[in-house]
Amino acid sequence: MNIITIDLGGTNTRVARFDDQRVAKIVGQPIRRRNTHDYENDLSFIVKTALELSGATKIDALGIGVPGRVNDEKTDMIASNNLPEWTNRRFCDRLAQSLHCSVYMDNDGVAAGLGEGYFGDTQSDFHYLIWGTGISGVLVEYKGEDKIIATYIRPDYKAFFDEWESECGGAALTRKYGKPGEELVQDDWAQINTLFAKYLHEYIKLAQPSKIVFGGGLAIHHAETITGHAKEMNIPIEITQFTADSGLVGALGLVRRGIVSAYN
Repeated sequence: MNIITIDLGGTNTRVARFDDQRVAKIVGQPIRRRNTHDYENDLSFIVKTALELSGATKIDALGIGVPGRVNDEKTDMIASNNLPEWTNRRFCDRLAQSLHCSVYMDNDGVAAGLGEGYFGDTQSDFHYLIWGTGISGVLVEYKGEDKIIATYIRPDYKAFFDEWESECGGAALTRKYGKPGEELVQDDWAQINTLFAKYLHEYIKLAQPSKIVFGGGLAIHHAETITGHAKEMNIPIEITQFTADSGLVGALGLVRRGIVSAYN
């Protein structure tokens, strides 16, 4: 198969190619670009890059994880704090028409959770939390052979996630400090990580996960600090084994879920 996956983030977009919906091995190198926040420009980049990665080979399917709430039909993003210009644009139809393939779309946390569930080492229920431009959560449940359900649970704890994101999300930190995260000093991060730990502790009390897997740029960058909370909070806390590629592997998980569903 020739599968294109898109990690559409609030800050950057990454595009990759896979040749098997059951194997999380990227073919070649992913292509990354910082978003312009011009919808037509960024959509054109995705189409152009997908064709470039595929060469003369027909694209069989495309998976795309998006940073926001999607409609029940999984055909459009209807709300997004960090990518509002993409909401209600029917971009899945545009991609399907431009690339002549099936398109599988869902929230980026759901995608990453499916990727971890299908292709990772965890084989029991867990919560997948993203700490990057924003903060979000997904419940991943195993329901039998090759059947994994990932449920976007931010709406269930909306007020809590909104507050956590407003204090610790990457976009909020840039607004608060007036500079991007990579320019913050050690003392800044000490304060942020203390605050983040407080919210994490509250989340565990509120949602009662049996295990947490973290993804997202900030989580990966601060992996040692996050996993250090596991003993204190008395549950397993891990960082995704797919690190920066978790969104691309997650989009592959969307394709796999779609293909499995079509045969069941």
